Amino acid sequence: MENEQELQEQDVPSIQEDAKKEELNLVNEIRQSLVESGVNQEELGKFDNHILIKYVKELPPASQRAPINTFFNIALQGCAQADTRETRFCLVEDGTDEDWLKIMRGKVIPTLDTYQVSFDFQKTRVEYKDKVKQYEESLAKKTQEAQKFIDELDEKEKSDSTEE
Repeated sequence: MENEQELQEQDVPSIQEDAKKEELNLVNEIRQSLVESGVNQEELGKFDNHILIKYVKELPPASQRAPINTFFNIALQGCAQADTRETRFCLVEDGTDEDWLKIMRGKVIPTLDTYQVSFDFQKTRVEYKDKVKQYEESLAKKTQEAQKFIDELDEKEKSDSTEE
């Protein structure tokens, strides 16, 4: 009986170790997909060393998905070349890890590749602020033009009414 209990205790860690070996590591899977899509070493380094990624590398998949999604949500929000809302909506918390990986490989990573989205969030923030500033300046100019047009219409209306 004593030997049987010792045997069971010895089996438990090995079963747990086997389960860990078979478990997906989403960080590694995504990193490999980034490599396969042609992401350069500098950007891969930014991915590897970002706080959201670095501290979840050894955690189970259930604990990896949300930080990975957050990382890519931030990266995609900074994409000045395109509206990435549709892609960001793909960063889901539900479903199987395999389905999530299919979505990441089928939609998110190709979008990153298409628009050469940077993982340098400081640079991205500056580019985004510049884009907002350009938009605000453009909007101010259009507002001035619209006001000028309204003023001209008002003057024309006044001159037409005084002629009558």
